[in-house]
Amino acid sequence: MNELGQRIADLAGRKTIAADALGALATAILARCGVAEADARSVAEALVDAQLRGSQAHGVMHLPAYARGLLEGTINPAPRLQFTAGKDATAVIDADNGLGILAANFAIDRLAPIARRHGIAAAAVRNSNHFGTGSYFVERAASQGLICLGFSNASPTMAPFGARQPVLGTNPIAAGFPLPGADPIALDMSTSAVARARIRQAEREGTAIPADWSLDAEGRPTTDPVAALKGTILPMAGAKGYGLALMAELLSSTLSDGRPGFAVASPHESVGAPAGVSHCFIVIDPDGFCGAERQGARAKAIADRISGLPGIDPASPPRLPGERGHAARRRALKEGIALTPSLSGALAAAVKLLDERATMRASKGVKA
Repeated sequence: MNELGQRIADLAGRKTIAADALGALATAILARCGVAEADARSVAEALVDAQLRGSQAHGVMHLPAYARGLLEGTINPAPRLQFTAGKDATAVIDADNGLGILAANFAIDRLAPIARRHGIAAAAVRNSNHFGTGSYFVERAASQGLICLGFSNASPTMAPFGARQPVLGTNPIAAGFPLPGADPIALDMSTSAVARARIRQAEREGTAIPADWSLDAEGRPTTDPVAALKGTILPMAGAKGYGLALMAELLSSTLSDGRPGFAVASPHESVGAPAGVSHCFIVIDPDGFCGAERQGARAKAIADRISGLPGIDPASPPRLPGERGHAARRRALKEGIALTPSLSGALAAAVKLLDERATMRASKGVKA
């Protein structure tokens, strides 16, 4: 057993893992896949952050898919991202088929100073890949006192309202708003009834799903995750969710001149071709409008009013978007991340891919 495999085997019987330890494992796996150390740490940080928030379906669970893509050559481990300015505050970013997390970080970091100069900045991204949780990137901007909106298309898993053939992806929408002296408001949602990752998680765990999540291949509601994955996910809120999904698609792929969702490859299938995901990010500096102090005071007043409302259930008062995730992150940083069978299995699956690649190369006489 190699060193990485031994580190994962040593986790057997443990109930939790520290965030830095999980990050180190994810970093090592990505680095073994050919990703530069600094980039591997950056990607691992985003995946671990999803675990800290309690969003298992969007975190380290994706590591085997990333590893397979990197090892098979359908994801570029060393992309050269290109930022092409359109007008003063707009740009198109070509992600060079790199990991989506790297592309999204790059977009936020390039847009932030432009937004400070002009009050607003936007970039559409093409030739990217799955980027995990949108909240991670809008919070990256919010931590700098900036408002951020994020959109992405995805492989076709959702039918337009009234149809049964998948054309659109789950097409997430995210928004981050800084709050003075508090965690930012962070909205992060798929435009489908549920993120497809949650159905995959149910399949892995052998559990049923709610009947209003998906249709099977014949267009019938199903509680079977296997049948759901062969069918189509329903849009959230019917026609309204379909409209939001279409909006995310148009902002992401048409402004970047990227692939439409129905031409995007799934990161969870070995198709031998780049995924071709597109994103769009809009970063806003409140100083370009009424000023950060006034905007922040208004935002805080709204947030305080919502948080102060009595709940229908006294034990469950109203929450701001992102509040549950912030609380879960603080708790997990203190107590550790739950080491579920799914999380352990994802780590083991990624290392297995590395071992299989090493064995294949050795059989061909190729040095590691």
